Amino acid sequence: MNKTILIADDSISLLNLLENFIAQKSDFKVVGKALNGQSALELTLSLKPDILLLDLSMPILDGIGVIEELTKHDAKIKVIIFSGHSKSIYESKVASPLLVRYIEKGSNLKELISILEEVYNEK
Repeated sequence: MNKTILIADDSISLLNLLENFIAQKSDFKVVGKALNGQSALELTLSLKPDILLLDLSMPILDGIGVIEELTKHDAKIKVIIFSGHSKSIYESKVASPLLVRYIEKGSNLKELISILEEVYNEK
């Protein structure tokens, strides 16, 4: 069974770094990349990945808006916020069963892989 992930971040260099690292160090398949929130929303709804790795600060539609829209669409996806912002910034603003984890940018990328596995395996 394919484990699929979509990555959304407004930094193309970070998107490419994450895609390459995930492809080399895990059995997840990166099915899409988005540079803005609107694209992240559209790709998530059309590609239906298992996990969305989502930055909060993005143009057009921020990460919180993406989560709110996915919740309205009853999307069956697990969202991991990958952000440079403090966890407390989103905690009061996002109440969605889709949001399962927060990873701060600058964390060890090996930790990211183990978190992806944990999230994927959670029921």
